[in-house]
Order: sequence, then C-alpha cells, then structure tokens
Amino acid sequence: MGSLDRKKIILLVFTIFMMGITGIVADLYIRSIQRECDFLNDFNNFTLNEMRSISIGFQTYDHNTSEDTIQSFMLAKNLNFNAIKLWVGPNYYNYTKYNTTFLMQIFQAAEDLSLSLFISSIPTYEVGEQRGEFPYNATKIQLYLDWLEFTSSVSRNYDCIAAYNFWIVPFEKDTTTPGEKEDVRKVYLNITSHLKNIDPDIKITLFGDPAYSYVPLKSNEYSALGVQPYSLIKNDIQESRIRWLYEEAKKCKVCVFIDEIGFRTFDTSGRPNLAICDSEEIKYALILEYRNLFEVEMNIGWTYFMLKDRPNGIEGDFGIYSPDDVLRYSGTAFLQDI
Repeated sequence: MGSLDRKKIILLVFTIFMMGITGIVADLYIRSIQRECDFLNDFNNFTLNEMRSISIGFQTYDHNTSEDTIQSFMLAKNLNFNAIKLWVGPNYYNYTKYNTTFLMQIFQAAEDLSLSLFISSIPTYEVGEQRGEFPYNATKIQLYLDWLEFTSSVSRNYDCIAAYNFWIVPFEKDTTTPGEKEDVRKVYLNITSHLKNIDPDIKITLFGDPAYSYVPLKSNEYSALGVQPYSLIKNDIQESRIRWLYEEAKKCKVCVFIDEIGFRTFDTSGRPNLAICDSEEIKYALILEYRNLFEVEMNIGWTYFMLKDRPNGIEGDFGIYSPDDVLRYSGTAFLQDI
C-alpha cells in the first residue's frame, strides 16, 4: 500500500472520527435544549384541550371557604380550562397559614376535576408597596418560608400540582445596584432551595413583567419564566409590547410562557389600573386576539388574569364571570370560540 493510500485512509478515519464527535456534541446540545423545554411541553400538556392552551387565574381571600374555592374550580372546568393559577395565602400578601383540611379539600377537588394547579405567591410583598423592605427583612422572609413549608408539605401528596410559581418583586431596572440585584437573587435562591429540600421533584417557575422587574434568574432550579405583558393602552392588547417582552424574557435562556394576560394595565410607575375595556363586546374581541396570537401564531401556553370580576365588578371589568357567578358576555369567547 502506497503512502498516498495510507494518507487517504488516515484522512478518512479522522473525518469519520470528527463526524462522530460532532454528532455526539450536536446530540448532547439537542438533548439539553429538549430538557430545557420539557417544562413548557408539560405546561402545554397540562392545559391543552382541543387547541386550548390557557389556564385561569383565581385568588382566594380570607372569607373564602373550601366550598367557595371548589365552586370556582367548577366554573373554570365548565369552560374547559385544564389548569388554574391559584393564589394561596389568605389574600396572597399575608402568609397566614391555612389549615391542612382546607388545602386537602381544594387539592383533592382539583384532582377530581382533572385540574392542574400552579401555586402562585408573592415573596414578602406588602399591600400598597412595590418593594416594601424586600429583600432585607429577614423576619418576613422567614414567615414566607414557613408558609411555603406548610403548603408544600400538603401539596406534595397530590398529583395535581404542576408547579410553584414565584412572582418577581418589582424593582427599578435602571437604578437597582449590582449589590441589590445580588441580594434579590440570593433570597430567591434561598426560597427555591428551601422548597426543593421539602420536595426535590417539584417544578418552580418565576413570573413577572420584565419591563418593571429585575429578573433574578441565574439558576437551573427554575423550569420556566412567565411573562406578564399587560397593555398600556385601553381597549388594545398592544401586540407589539407582548412581542417585545416575550423576546426580552427569552434572553434568560429558559423556556418562556405568557403567565398572565388580561384587562388591566400598568402605568409607568408599575401600579395596576383595572378595568381597561369600555364594554364586554370589546373585551370579547380582545380575548380572541389573544387566542390568535398565542395559540395560533406563537403556540405557547398562557394564563388569563382572573376568573371573576371584583365584588363591585362593572362593565368591562377584568373577570369572565360576574361576582354572582354568571358568565359574562366576554366569557363566551372562551366557551364558544377558544
């Protein structure tokens, strides 16, 4: 065999070897991307039903009994929702411990109705404040950890729990110092580690509006990031802002979904301004716009903000049911068209 033949053989072997290495690296990369997006696939599987990839927000209050909450679950199920973003803690600001019976009853009801629950909460957030003393009040943080420990010790016994969902406390992005950002990140990692120690298999997500919040996402402990792209324009979903915030969130290198959308807006200080629709007819049309954007074009999971209007709910308020559980005209968009 001549030297030229030997060179060809060596070159062929080297080429095959490099192709094999490249293939392995590519396969590992693809697998890492698949693992990264497993949660989003799970999210859509939880909530997908006949082209439906939406969940509904529902918050419990001090006066809610388990019967009240279960009735709301049934209202959501009647509209073919498969998931509920559930705010727990009496008014989701104060972490008074629910009794075990209450949690067991509502978790069992969710399982009986085949509803998945995203348990959502706000770390040490104060009523009427954007930041309060977060992240520097150790007492409040410990109270929050105690509440998480109590709730998760019950929820871990139920298959209906999709994930724990932590809201990102708003900070001024441009003025927050590197030290503050690191302190925020440490608190979230502490909260996450605490919950993982109780239930290692639990999925944890963060959610918030990237326009108003520093996103403390530097850990593979988080399965996904939920975006809250509220419109700043009345009677308009403000599609351009949705797309912008979605792209901003994707820079965090985790899977992204639309955590909360609905008919309230934030002004420039980040405070909510509720009831931004002039009529139920307009709200009906805007819900369909959301559907076409998220389910048809972007193919991502999304959560509608709230199941019911406020107790003094008015025309164009944010719910799809009236306070007395009557389906509003806008609610028929979910029933008939989505």
